[in-house]
Amino acid sequence: MNPAPLLDAKFFMKNKDKIMPTSFLCKKKYISKSGAGFTLLEVLVAISIFVFIASTVSAIFINILKSQRKSFRFQEVQDNGSYIMEMISREIRMSGVDADSGPQDIINIVRNDNGDNIAYSFDENNFKILRNVDSSDLSRETDWLPINSDKVKINNLQFYVSYLLSTFENSNYHRVTIVLGLESAEDPLTNINLETTITSRPPPCASGICQKLTP
Repeated sequence: MNPAPLLDAKFFMKNKDKIMPTSFLCKKKYISKSGAGFTLLEVLVAISIFVFIASTVSAIFINILKSQRKSFRFQEVQDNGSYIMEMISREIRMSGVDADSGPQDIINIVRNDNGDNIAYSFDENNFKILRNVDSSDLSRETDWLPINSDKVKINNLQFYVSYLLSTFENSNYHRVTIVLGLESAEDPLTNINLETTITSRPPPCASGICQKLTP
């Protein structure tokens, strides 16, 4: 028995137009052409655009982070400076000062309430402000404790002392101007300078006679 005509290769080749219409072949050809992949040039252009956008976004993000860090460092320096100035100013304002007239690197404060002696000095080697409480020997390094943060470097601390004649008998006032310069330990460009003037309470004169001294 002969095989079916549809299974005959010669029959199929002779009658392929009838079996598979031309419209179907064109449709298949169109679909195949539209599903073709990207060319190398198109891929390179797409990658270039992606890299450009990613680089731009990354640069903007990095700049935002840098700005935030700089703001945090500046705020930290400012807060530390305000704390130091407030501490020293409050103790001078509520106490007496034992210092000569003129610029001073160390200032001695005599507290009127309990008589404790407090001293402040600037350690320029370690960029610290040191505080000494009721020590009989100011040369003893273990009695000096830093009051500024490790993240803040002190560049300058200077006391300018002047005497004012008091209306109280056997007493005088001290006017002290504090000049403070500090910066971030991580960023030297983040720095500030602070200055304030305080008048102390009039302590009793050691000699019993108070005279007006010129600064």
